[in-house]
Amino acid sequence: MIRRAKTAFDEPLRSMVEVRNQARVHLWFEEKFGEPYLPLSCTAEALERFTSTTFAVGVRLEPEDRLHIEAPFGLADLFALRLRPNPRRKTLHFDRTSADVRRRWPEVVMITNDATFLA
Repeated sequence: MIRRAKTAFDEPLRSMVEVRNQARVHLWFEEKFGEPYLPLSCTAEALERFTSTTFAVGVRLEPEDRLHIEAPFGLADLFALRLRPNPRRKTLHFDRTSADVRRRWPEVVMITNDATFLA
C-alpha cells in the first residue's frame, strides 16, 4: 500500500503525503525512536499516539462516498498550520521529529510546551 500510494501522487504532493501501516509500528518504533510502542487495538487508537495533534487526523471513505473524519485532538491546529506536540504522550526530541514537516511546509508554526517558533 505504501508503494501504491507513492505512485498515486504527483510532485509536490508525493513528498508531502506519508502512508504508513500503523498495525506494524510496534515492531520497529522503539528501536528507531527509543520509546516503547505497544500494539494497537484499533485504527483510531493510532491517531491518539501520533507525535503531533496536527498529524492525528484520519479519513475513511464510507458507503455512498461519505467521508468519516477521525480527529481525537480536533482540526484547529491543522487548519491553523500549527505543529504542536501530542499532549497525551511525551515525545522525545519533538524538534527533530518536526524538522521534516517544517522543511515541507515552511509556513507552519511550531508550538512546544516552552515556546512558539516560526519555521
